Amino acid sequence: MNYIKLLRPTHYIKNLLIFVPLVFAEAFRLNAIIATFLAFIAFCLIASCVYIINDIVDYEKDKTNPHKCHRPIASGKVSKKRALGILIICFLLACLLCLFLPIGFNIALGVYAILNICYIFKLKDIVIIDVLCLSISFVLRIIAGGFAAGVEVTKWILVTCFFLALFLGFAKRRGEIVLDKEGLVKRKVAMEYSLNILDKFIIASGMLALICYALFTLDMSVIEKFQAPHLFWTIPLPVYGIFKYIMIIPQKENTDPTHILFSDKTILLCIVLWLILTLSIMHFGI
Repeated sequence: MNYIKLLRPTHYIKNLLIFVPLVFAEAFRLNAIIATFLAFIAFCLIASCVYIINDIVDYEKDKTNPHKCHRPIASGKVSKKRALGILIICFLLACLLCLFLPIGFNIALGVYAILNICYIFKLKDIVIIDVLCLSISFVLRIIAGGFAAGVEVTKWILVTCFFLALFLGFAKRRGEIVLDKEGLVKRKVAMEYSLNILDKFIIASGMLALICYALFTLDMSVIEKFQAPHLFWTIPLPVYGIFKYIMIIPQKENTDPTHILFSDKTILLCIVLWLILTLSIMHFGI
């Protein structure tokens, strides 16, 4: 069980963004679905490698963190040597899968890995840059999914994802600031933020994400491409999801997006309903 926790499978939900290009593809093709599924597994394996590197590097800090102290390496349940062995296995398996995937996907995956390693060792301590790196990582998932499926991803979706990731990243930082004020977390970059400025960043990025998504649904090229004049009816769902997220952030100590998603069923339901409605309008002519 500790070895599974080391891989952080609950965070694989972020990698579902790889399937986004399929949702906005003109048609579902079996080879594209298979390639995207392989891409998802490869991305999960590399993401686990990044998580293990992070846990090894932050071993001492994590031991004093009220949430992270239970991680396998920080708690001493998995040794650094064994964790390194698992990392190598995950990396080799990911490389094997990449042999069956387009070069564009491999480049996007490589950029993701390099960016996150740079984040672990330096960029996470630079104010604003830290959250920008996380946001770019989300966008890279969609780009990688597009290459894997052979689908061109509209820029509106990439920009929407970017601002949504900023929204989630700043919300996560807000939770860390609250814990820092209680002396429970020691994160260098937290000293550069304040609750007031983070609240402004959260609202601004959330609203920009909604505006970009609304413009996507009203884009005539998108409407003509998918014959989907009613796509704008999906707008209320992301509006509810983001507004509800903003409401519950002050009530949560752990504002990690994965934690909130699994702890608040209404937001999870909102995402599922959005997916069903979007697929119905874009692919079934509703």
